[in-house]
Amino acid sequence: LERRRVLQPAFHRAQVAGYADLMAAEAGRLSASWQPGQVVDAGVAMRRVTLSIVGAALFGVDFGKDVERIAEILRRAVARSARLSVLV
Repeated sequence: LERRRVLQPAFHRAQVAGYADLMAAEAGRLSASWQPGQVVDAGVAMRRVTLSIVGAALFGVDFGKDVERIAEILRRAVARSARLSVLV
């Protein structure tokens, strides 16, 4: 019950609507950076936009140029945790 009270404001209707606006803005910003005819790796693009949204929504931070570095760190952390979970 205590955890629910702490988390509930983040899922209020107005807050969720704000997330939708943020998601649309980040997706627009990413797609605006593409050039006509450019080949885009969808996986890389989705990681980039997801991290940008998480940074803005959860931390109020624009990860900007650090998105790729953060994505690589997270990729390594997930891979390592997967290896460690096999040992447990």
